Amino acid sequence: MMDLICDVAFLLFTLFVYVLAFELHKNTIACKIAVYGSCALMIVAYVLLVYVFKLLSIGAGLVLCITLPSLFVLGIASKYKDARFIITFCFIDTASLIIALIQRFLTVVGGLITGIIALVTFITVGAMLLLKYRHVIKKYNDVMNLIKGGWITSTLALISVYVMLLFVSQYPSSISSRPEYYPALASVIIASVAFYSFFVSSLIQKSKIYETNIALEAEREWHKKAYVDPVTGVKNRMAYVKRINDYERTLTESSVYYAIMIDVNSFKQINDTLGHHRGDEILCHLANLLTSIFPRDHYRIYRIGGDEFAIIGFDVEQYDVDGRISAINVSVDASRMGYSVAAGRAKIDNKENQAFEKAFIRADEAMYEAKRRIKEQANQPLTR
Repeated sequence: MMDLICDVAFLLFTLFVYVLAFELHKNTIACKIAVYGSCALMIVAYVLLVYVFKLLSIGAGLVLCITLPSLFVLGIASKYKDARFIITFCFIDTASLIIALIQRFLTVVGGLITGIIALVTFITVGAMLLLKYRHVIKKYNDVMNLIKGGWITSTLALISVYVMLLFVSQYPSSISSRPEYYPALASVIIASVAFYSFFVSSLIQKSKIYETNIALEAEREWHKKAYVDPVTGVKNRMAYVKRINDYERTLTESSVYYAIMIDVNSFKQINDTLGHHRGDEILCHLANLLTSIFPRDHYRIYRIGGDEFAIIGFDVEQYDVDGRISAINVSVDASRMGYSVAAGRAKIDNKENQAFEKAFIRADEAMYEAKRRIKEQANQPLTR
């Protein structure tokens, strides 16, 4: 009778842990009722076949009535159905089996009262810990959801430990009737605990990696909002100011930098007559052109104003800068997008204070002079 009570108690506890640990694919009342009902049927079948009709041994009953059916039911209901599911299943089942074996051992050594005290203690403490640290289970599921690969080796190792422990404890009969095997079983349990300690340690490391990834993702998102222009996707004015300040601090006599300013002609008129949506399309088109014409290994592109783009060239020759500026005009004309641009450039004077700021002022003046010539050629009034 004591064996029956212990088995049912531990089975209920194990199934409770299963339901608590597995993240269901559909977190609905109907799904939960189906899982709970299936668990109840498993226990009833185990009691009938093992203790009432005595058709199965305890080991065979555990495998046929509990392990395989719960593996099937939870496999269907679980959110993930790959190696992560097997890992969680084996981890819970092995831990429950170890606790049950320790309780049986205490019953054989200390008697019925000791066994009952151990049973109540294990289940009560286990349930309290599970309820108190449910956030740990959530974090475990978060790690499982985030890291979808790389579990195969751990899965095979966990299955091996689980099968070995089940075999030693149940073959050729229940371990409670074979006290001479207690030392061997103790060795297997110790090895299992050592392996699971390593697994938990590995899981903690994966959890830290997960948290680090979350933090990095948040940092990348913040960086994107802070330094990337939302319309064109190129770096914004804040990134431009930070970059020229960094360059200013590291400027040497041998450094070669160019400041380039590019502006859309009559952009206000485009917005007023064709709408801001069309203006945004033109800005995006120009930003894509600049990105394709000015390679990242020698140029940095920024949108610093409404229709103004600043480009920093480094370790380049003047002919390269001028050639790429000419390529902009050719590409814009060829695109037939209905706009034109003006550009100006200036070389950074390494001996000046605030060399980059002053160079961009000269580049801006050169750009505006180019804009003036374009307006005069078109015989139009000058507008900024």
